[in-house]
Amino acid sequence: MIDRSERYRAISALRPPLDDVALAELADALEDHELIMVGTPGWEEDRDSIGWAARRVLETAGPRVERFVAPKLASADRAVIEHALAILAKRPVLEPATIDAMLHHAADPKLAYHVGTALRGKLDARALLDYPETRLAGFLATPDLEPAWLLQLLGDAALRSRVLGRIAELAPPPHELAPALVPLLADAAVRYHAIGALARLRPDDASITAALVDASAVEHHDTSFALAQRPVAHLRSHVPALLAQLHSGRTGIARVLGTLGDTAPPEVALALGHELAAGRPYVVLVDALDALGAAALPALPAVLAAAHDLDDESAREAAAQLAVKLRRH
Repeated sequence: MIDRSERYRAISALRPPLDDVALAELADALEDHELIMVGTPGWEEDRDSIGWAARRVLETAGPRVERFVAPKLASADRAVIEHALAILAKRPVLEPATIDAMLHHAADPKLAYHVGTALRGKLDARALLDYPETRLAGFLATPDLEPAWLLQLLGDAALRSRVLGRIAELAPPPHELAPALVPLLADAAVRYHAIGALARLRPDDASITAALVDASAVEHHDTSFALAQRPVAHLRSHVPALLAQLHSGRTGIARVLGTLGDTAPPEVALALGHELAAGRPYVVLVDALDALGAAALPALPAVLAAAHDLDDESAREAAAQLAVKLRRH
């Protein structure tokens, strides 16, 4: 009998094209979940299973895998179904019977995500949005939902963070949704996602920028990526609040201050230089000071001190290079 580790290595070494016998054996191997030690013989350190090895091969085996993997959707083993869904997700087109078998699991809370991902773009799944138990699968399966649909789905607390993430990625930005998103900045459960969704909306509305600055001050995740997308003209009026965040330990806010460029007031450069000399994460600080151009000159003494005193050699070198640039202004 072949050793299980040898079987694992043999399966892992398989590459397409594969004949029907191999595909059938790989499909059956999806049922083997027993963990084994894998790696170079004699130096095994990682754990994996034959089922996972078979899945990785089948994901790259081409359209013929559907015939052998689709029957696994009827398995009583949820892990096998997850493997099958992941494999079939790689196929751009599926047979109607296979899609029907996937939809059978759309209401299973432990499989809905996998079903929606596997069906993404393969059918019009809007009908699944009408029912709470299938809404996640329907949302994930439908990548092109209109803003009106997204607005409606914001009412589902279980789906809200995902909807906000979708809104953040839409092109062109759905500016009409901004009024519905601003109140969500007060909801700690989705504040981070609401900040991201609002970043590009209504760039002419200074009140949205103000709301984002206030929300970022109480959000524990780094939201500098969002604030940096707001108009510089808005951000200038919030310099004190942004500096307060910087001095509270949120070094990432330096990205936002850097967008002020050569219009930044002296206190911005001084604050960034102070943080650099204090040994804060240097890359974002150096980049921000560099982006200020001539407005960074007030920070030159602190940059020189950082180039001499910091413990991190890379930080000292970065500060020294920045000092050379600043002296050219």
